[in-house]
Amino acid sequence: MWLYLSLVSALFLGFYDLGKKKAVEHNDLLPSVFFCTLWASLLLLPLTLIFLFNPAWAKNFSINLSPQPFSIHLAIALKSAIVGLSWLLSYSALKHLPLSVATPLRASAPLFTLLGAVLLLGEKLTLKQTCGILVLLLSYILYCAKKSNHKQSFSYTWAIVMLLASLVGAVSAGYDKYLIQTRGIPPLFVLAFFLNYLTLLYGLPLLYSQISGFNFSQKPKFKLIFFLVGFLLVAADLCYMYALTHPSAQIAVVSALRRTNVLVSFGAGIIFLKEKPTPQMYLALGGILVGLFLITF
Repeated sequence: MWLYLSLVSALFLGFYDLGKKKAVEHNDLLPSVFFCTLWASLLLLPLTLIFLFNPAWAKNFSINLSPQPFSIHLAIALKSAIVGLSWLLSYSALKHLPLSVATPLRASAPLFTLLGAVLLLGEKLTLKQTCGILVLLLSYILYCAKKSNHKQSFSYTWAIVMLLASLVGAVSAGYDKYLIQTRGIPPLFVLAFFLNYLTLLYGLPLLYSQISGFNFSQKPKFKLIFFLVGFLLVAADLCYMYALTHPSAQIAVVSALRRTNVLVSFGAGIIFLKEKPTPQMYLALGGILVGLFLITF
């Protein structure tokens, strides 16, 4: 079941990435991610109220938001800081790197997760699972890689920053397993307060910028797409975190499967953006399907 939940998470994550791209169009990054995260946080507020006023009814629907000690809140706040740092590094690097360099580097995140899961978390993968993950990783890089424009120069400093973003993202994935499997914190509680603290982390600098009179490159605009992005974020992360509640769930496999969200991007690009896929992209997608088969069957 955790394998299927990981794939459903990847499906929502694919549409989330598309929506996020639309959300930041003609808008600065900080206001966009703040409003998307705020709405995602507010989506879980009714569940919190239901649990507070009718815990017996909430329990019937597996809504577990039982109060946790301060140490748990600190642990979840740390997760918000880790994710916020990963996004900050990746978006900063993306601004200064050619897409043909940035995307393959970002696609290396599951490789760091795999290494951490095996070396630090003690996960033991079968030969078939290992082959499947490696096939997926190579396929992601092949899918993302495009012919580089040699006339476009870039600083290798930003390439290192993008690799750091991938490394911090891998730390976040391993930390998720620790919170849910080792500490036994209910996934809904982790997600709700993770979004609350992340909203706060984005909101404080945004508030300061407004008080200090900072001028964004574009005037912040509120868009209806923020609601959809928030919903997709909640759906993707709920499936992901509930996948991790299964004792047999391996973060190395879950992380690799979630990267199959490129299948959604591929289909949407053809249907909505009228893009013309290259033979290289078809080859990469074939590799992704082979990797999925090796892991799930």
